[in-house]
Amino acid sequence: MRSPAATYSRQVLTVPLLAVVGGSVDAIVRLGLGVLAAAQTGNTILLAASIAQRRFSDTLQSTVSLAGYVAGTALGAAIASRIDGESHGRAVRVILYIELCFLVTLTAVWWFAERVPVNGTRSALIALAAVAMGLQSAAVLAMRVRPSTTYITGTLTAFTTELVEESAGDDTHRGPDAQVGARPPRGGGGLFMMDQPWVYGTAWFIYAIGALVGALLFQWAGFASLLLPLASIGIVLAVERDGRRG
Repeated sequence: MRSPAATYSRQVLTVPLLAVVGGSVDAIVRLGLGVLAAAQTGNTILLAASIAQRRFSDTLQSTVSLAGYVAGTALGAAIASRIDGESHGRAVRVILYIELCFLVTLTAVWWFAERVPVNGTRSALIALAAVAMGLQSAAVLAMRVRPSTTYITGTLTAFTTELVEESAGDDTHRGPDAQVGARPPRGGGGLFMMDQPWVYGTAWFIYAIGALVGALLFQWAGFASLLLPLASIGIVLAVERDGRRG
């Protein structure tokens, strides 16, 4: 059985890399396909605005993204629930491997569709990206870590509130992991420690950097910018595989 220290040490690398995946995919899909794949709060606003403006083609694409994200999350949750609770690390790996398959398929289909996909292909690309992000959200929940790597509003809110609570001397834990497991034991300081409020701010910052780099790469290389999230999730799976062997 792995020690808690080994588990948290892997999460120090895994969570930032998944934040890069979430941020870069959202930026690339927004620039290339006009919707958001992970940040469904923003996508819901885009959906409502497109209905109000009677831009029904955009309404369809935002709906596809919402449906794909829900489907991906449901699939990930189903996988996690079917695997023994003591083997949640295996569930995470399975979910992330499936996410990788969706991202590879997304890249391949976009390559065949060239730079400006027609509406049918565009919907398929959006669905692939949204399912992948839903899977990632389910994987992070199964990891029982504090910051999200896809829906960042909650992460930023938790960062602010926990930082205020800590500065006021309130050690009551109110973050998202209160719903999914016990709080990790207190460790040393540092921005990447899973037991510190700064982990939320760090996750938000890395998500933003991932989005910026993804957007810049898309302007330069188009759909080939998806190599960034593909490489990031590949490293995550390599780390998880090495951790299993350890």
